[in-house]
Amino acid sequence: MTVPPTPRNDLVTVFLTGIPDLNQQQNSTVTPSEQLRLNVAIAPTAGVCQGNIMGVIAGDNAGFPNGRRLEDDVTDIALRVVAGGYILTPDFNISPNNILTDGVQANDVPCLPNFPYMGTPHPGYENHHGLSILQNFFALINKR
Repeated sequence: MTVPPTPRNDLVTVFLTGIPDLNQQQNSTVTPSEQLRLNVAIAPTAGVCQGNIMGVIAGDNAGFPNGRRLEDDVTDIALRVVAGGYILTPDFNISPNNILTDGVQANDVPCLPNFPYMGTPHPGYENHHGLSILQNFFALINKR
């Protein structure tokens, strides 16, 4: 993996001050802080849950880190930023940095076409394998 040398000003820019000409506050002192920044002058690029899941890395300036849409794969984007695979670093789109992933490429529950847009979550007492939390707990205890 090709990780940029220190100091990692690219991490400070992406996660703490905002990216110039994208989501960094203009005409003021930029104070580093961890917050979600959104440039409302950038129009949505797709319908609900239809944008590019890699956001700004993939050229979709309406996506993360410029705000946070339901479809944005924030974990994969953050992994690639930390590895140096971001537009602020030279040669950002190189392997293996540009293929880092957590293995999840889509939401497990589809988005709704109308407000509130977020799909109905799985029941709280069941995991996605269909076993209740208590069944999983007792299965773990019995393995000991």
